[in-house]
Amino acid sequence: SRIRLIRNEKNIGAGPSRNRGIDAAIGEYIGFADPDDMMDENFFEVLFEKADSGDYDIVKAERIPFYEEGGIIRKERTSSNERLKEALKQGDPLYAAFTSEHQSAIFRRSMIIENGVYNGNSSYSENSVFLLKACFYAKSFAMVVGTAYYSGAHELSVRHNEGELSSLLEQIEFINTYLTDTDGYVRFMERKIRFLMLRYNDLLTLPGHDDEKKAFVHGICEALKDVRYPEKILKRGYKIGLLINGDEERFMQISKVHELTG
Repeated sequence: SRIRLIRNEKNIGAGPSRNRGIDAAIGEYIGFADPDDMMDENFFEVLFEKADSGDYDIVKAERIPFYEEGGIIRKERTSSNERLKEALKQGDPLYAAFTSEHQSAIFRRSMIIENGVYNGNSSYSENSVFLLKACFYAKSFAMVVGTAYYSGAHELSVRHNEGELSSLLEQIEFINTYLTDTDGYVRFMERKIRFLMLRYNDLLTLPGHDDEKKAFVHGICEALKDVRYPEKILKRGYKIGLLINGDEERFMQISKVHELTG
């Protein structure tokens, strides 16, 4: 009786589907899970107890990758929360530090509804739009130990990178409209561009797909034409500067050394 099944008349994609869930939710907090992942049995209990005890808008647990090998589930312990703590200590705002792993957290529903925090329109990487907005509006944040979310390895897909570009455009539109902190803006864009560079390196491991690889870099450069403070962002690294300046060919030439052949 506590489970509600929501059906779409047609496939509308992950982002809009999650948004329907947000509108239908009635609990104090909202969490997300992907169908091929796992979590500890006490996952939501530990998160909610922490949120309730400190009146937090967002509470995050550790996210741990896992994979199956020879019929055995192997979990890779990571220090993602430690990296997040370090970024916050260095002065990064939450929206620049907490940019992935949304499944490992719960979010206060009233904060989400009041500020219109929804997922992006893409079927892939739609959660990055949600997380940017949620972290921007959140007034309190905490992390917990003692429970974890386990994320399965996802097959690399060209369509995922198309989703990244769609989400990038939505994120840039949001920060151009609402972010007034210049340093926070630059920090967020630096981290975002570095993440996209890693995605491109992953894309290089796929044999062929030359047109898609070129289109991905072109899409990044086109989106970055609309960013503010480009002169500050390009100082964050040579390859970042190439993307900000739209030098697609030079960026791909430098990155090609990572490509696997055969």
